[in-house]
Amino acid sequence: MNTIVLDLTKHKGKAVILLKFPYNSQLIALTRQLPEALWSSTLKAWYIPYTNDSVRAITTLFSGAALVDDLSVIKQLENAKKAPPDIKNYILSTEAQVAIGKFENFLGSRRYSSNTISTYTDALKTFLKFYSDKAIADITNEDVISFNIKYILANNYSASYQSQVVNSTRYIYLNEPFVFLGRYNGVLAYPTHLSLLCTFCSSVPAFAVSLPSVHTSR
Repeated sequence: MNTIVLDLTKHKGKAVILLKFPYNSQLIALTRQLPEALWSSTLKAWYIPYTNDSVRAITTLFSGAALVDDLSVIKQLENAKKAPPDIKNYILSTEAQVAIGKFENFLGSRRYSSNTISTYTDALKTFLKFYSDKAIADITNEDVISFNIKYILANNYSASYQSQVVNSTRYIYLNEPFVFLGRYNGVLAYPTHLSLLCTFCSSVPAFAVSLPSVHTSR
């Protein structure tokens, strides 16, 4: 019996399922029955748009006519689940954009260099994009730690990048008026729901780094 090997790839910017098999008029006729099935001379294979039901639709259609090898697709999907999220196309909420704008103005008022401002605002953007589905006030200690594990460590980013992100997020909670802050023996404290973050930052050397010294641009 003929075998059709499936593969998951991108073609013309979209995820597609490739159907690879030697020339066979019967299999080609069946392939044409799949919605939006097309031949690619570049990939030298038939393909259809990837959906959650793509593999099942192919397996059902070719039942009795060919063996469908979907191991490659299954492996790719499993690896994709383990991969850190690609957040570059995530959209910032209006609240997040306002917070970032205030942060940028804050750094500018302290006369930090343009490079420093860019570095720290980009770090804050990344963090807030990661939690674009949450209001800033709803971001918890666990969320910060989860971001560190699922994004920073998963991407093998440097310790200095860790400190940039954490120091940027500290601004949100230490400078925004909607968060009540207290002082104990003259020490500025995080709000109660971020007490774990304070401990976490202090316990990890890479996080216990403050903003760099001010260097005025000339």
